[in-house]
Amino acid sequence: MSRRLAAVLLAAAAAAGCSTGTLELEVGDCFDDPPSFGSVTSVDVVDCTEPHDNEVYHVESYPGTGDFPGDDVIRDAAVDVCLGAFEGFIGVPYEVSRYDIFALWPSEDSWESTDRDIVCAVYDVDGERLTGSVSGAAE
Repeated sequence: MSRRLAAVLLAAAAAAGCSTGTLELEVGDCFDDPPSFGSVTSVDVVDCTEPHDNEVYHVESYPGTGDFPGDDVIRDAAVDVCLGAFEGFIGVPYEVSRYDIFALWPSEDSWESTDRDIVCAVYDVDGERLTGSVSGAAE
């Protein structure tokens, strides 16, 4: 099984239309993949009972203050945070799970707007759409 850790920058921006700004995502929200995986400012949140690509399972503020710590530092922190919360949500270690991590973290621009949130979402590593919550799936 090929694994990848999807991780993208979180940018501060207002949501438009039916999209939800990434800064507004909460645990339990389900959303579809963004059209591109660069700097993501909004996603299409859907009811979790409907087919979807990702489910938010953890949100945590980056503990640092002051100047933006740099892309590599914040990315590494996001990966650590999301991996640390993974088993408690899914019920099995990341290494043996059929699910993978989609992480969002602050960009340098959003940091200037006081954004510190790291958002952790889960998706099926084989690209299957999820239906319902995968909390406690133990797969």
